[in-house]
Amino acid sequence: MSELIYFSFTTLTTLGYGDLTPNTGLTQTLTYLEAVSGTLFIAVLIAGIVGMVIAQGANPPPGGKDDRE
Repeated sequence: MSELIYFSFTTLTTLGYGDLTPNTGLTQTLTYLEAVSGTLFIAVLIAGIVGMVIAQGANPPPGGKDDRE
């Protein structure tokens, strides 16, 4: 199990040490799908966080001071 987690981590972070290598077509396909989906997940997560921060800046909480006064 620890090798699985290690391989998954090196794949998702694109380190690719090369000490573990997928040998069959199925494992190679699963590896690149994990790399692509992991990258997309991080991109969507960061975009969501940035969107929330921008939305909070555009709509200050009620009762709060506004710098435009």
